[in-house]
Amino acid sequence: MFSIGVLYQEFAIFATVMLCGFLGTKLRWFSVDVQKSIGKLMLYVCIPAVVLRVILQAGGSAFFLHWRLFLMVFLMTVSLMLLGTFVGKVCKLSGKRLEAYKALFMFHNTGYMGFPLVESIFGIGKMLPMIIHSISDNLLVWTVGNYFISGGKYGGKFALKRICNPITLSILGSLLLAFIGVNPDGIFLFDAIFGLAGMTRYLCMLWLGMELTKLSFVKTFKMPCLFAYAAIKMVLLPLLAYPLLRRLGFLDETTVLILFLQLSLPAMATIGVLSQNTSEQEFASAMILGSMLLSLLTIPLVFLLRTRLFGV
Repeated sequence: MFSIGVLYQEFAIFATVMLCGFLGTKLRWFSVDVQKSIGKLMLYVCIPAVVLRVILQAGGSAFFLHWRLFLMVFLMTVSLMLLGTFVGKVCKLSGKRLEAYKALFMFHNTGYMGFPLVESIFGIGKMLPMIIHSISDNLLVWTVGNYFISGGKYGGKFALKRICNPITLSILGSLLLAFIGVNPDGIFLFDAIFGLAGMTRYLCMLWLGMELTKLSFVKTFKMPCLFAYAAIKMVLLPLLAYPLLRRLGFLDETTVLILFLQLSLPAMATIGVLSQNTSEQEFASAMILGSMLLSLLTIPLVFLLRTRLFGV
């Protein structure tokens, strides 16, 4: 059973590891090359290892059983695009900045925060809904997300070929192994890969702490659109969605809680990669890092409010 005390404990651990990454970079114990190496290790090894472990343990048939969840996640992303457009216009954003804001609103930091949080709070055996969400996000972020962050109707382009990233490929490869009936039990190769998966939660937080050194705190926290993003997308939206998700007959309580957590996550770090060499790179980076920092307060807050409002 989920305990909010466990959530607070995990956030205290994550905050401590992030602080190590932040201070280590500020004190120059960790160089830029070290951070890049950790980022590549997570992208190419650790997160794909988590995907492989979850899918093989769940089995290929689990994805057919969850087709309604996949469709629902896709529709949620489309709804977030519309909501991001509305909130951005209320915040008086326009042009390429509004297009970038839409992309930031649509996608969550599933890889670097969602995966390690779900693993630590619910256990790796309960990560299938997060993997399904990741499939939808990865299919959309490198196409629709790339289109918006690079300018949308003001000059954006689709990049279908960029769907072939390590996480997407690991999902497809893992599904193939699951469908042909590969059993990882007792095979040393899978034991080694699953061991690497266990490193993900700490490496992610260390890397995020290093990223915080790039944040201009004064400029970032002067942006009204950041606080609107946090208040609406990371607090209000999860609380409104929670009772609706509970009424869906095909979702169990753990899946509802994982989707609730997913909705409360900050902006996806991949959007920062896509924004490189665009006019909105600084804006996107500030939104990603600012929302990530605020999430250390908002995620425990929304879980506390969930308990107070719904008594569960």
